[in-house]
Amino acid sequence: MKKILSYLLVVVLILVIIYFGFVIVKKVVSAPTYQAVKLASGEVYFGKLHLFPRLKMTDAHYVQYTPAKEGDTTATPENQLLPLSAMAFQPTNTLYLLKEQISWWTDLSPDSQIVKLIRHLADKARSVERET
Repeated sequence: MKKILSYLLVVVLILVIIYFGFVIVKKVVSAPTYQAVKLASGEVYFGKLHLFPRLKMTDAHYVQYTPAKEGDTTATPENQLLPLSAMAFQPTNTLYLLKEQISWWTDLSPDSQIVKLIRHLADKARSVERET
C-alpha cells in the first residue's frame, strides 16, 4: 500500500510541476504588451518581443528622424514612426535579434503614445486592405 501511495504522490508531483511549467512558459513566451528595445548601435525598435524559441520582435517599428531643411528657420524636424517593412528593401515586420546586440529593453504602457500610434497604423493598414 505504501508503494502505491508513493507512486501516486510522485505522479501528482510531476503533474503539478508540468502544470506550473506550462504557466511560466506561457507568460514568458507570449508577449502581451509592446516593448522598446535599444540596440548597442543606438537604434531603438518598438514591437512585441518574444524570448522563445528565438529572440525576435514582431510588429516591429522604428522612428525615422527627418531634420529641418538648412536655412529654413520656420521648419521643425520631424519624427515619424514607421513599420520595419517600410524600409527600402521591404523586410517583413519581424526583427531577429542577438542577445549581445541589446543594450536594454522595457515594456511599454498600453496608454503610451507609441503603442497608440502602432495600433492606429495597424487599423489604418487593415482598412486599406479591406478596400482593395
